[in-house]
This record gives sequence, structure tokens and C-alpha cells, in this order.
Amino acid sequence: MDVTGAHVTAATHGAVSSPSVAWSPDGRLLAYDLGRTLHPVDGEPLVVSRPDGSGRRLVTPPHEFAVAPAWSPSGRSIA
Repeated sequence: MDVTGAHVTAATHGAVSSPSVAWSPDGRLLAYDLGRTLHPVDGEPLVVSRPDGSGRRLVTPPHEFAVAPAWSPSGRSIA
């Protein structure tokens, strides 16, 4: 949403429920885990997308557990 609270856009779709979301230092990307609701057996893969949810890509393999992402100051790495 914008600073007034208007223009709300979902960054995730479906059953994604992640308390672990991190903005990139330049504010252009979000990193978050997909949570167990989508992959209850495989893990909680880490995803990066634009704030509107577009350009979503997996950062870790689907079977890995990745939570609480943190961007490096340069925005080139995620821990």
C-alpha cells in the first residue's frame, strides 16, 4: 500500500502465510519464505519477488527450510 494506506496490493497469492518478510535495501524486492501451508512435506523455500508479487522466483530448493531472510547492505545477498 502507499503511505496513505490506499492502493493495497497482495505480494503473495494463495495459501502463503509468512511472518518472515524482508525488504531489499533499495525497496525494489521482497524476500519471504513460502511457509508450510504450500509445501507441508518439502520445506519452506525462500522466494524473492517485486512488491506487487510479480517476478517471483525461488532462491532455495523447495525441500529446504529457509526462514527470517535478511538482505546484505548491498542487496546482492540474502542470509
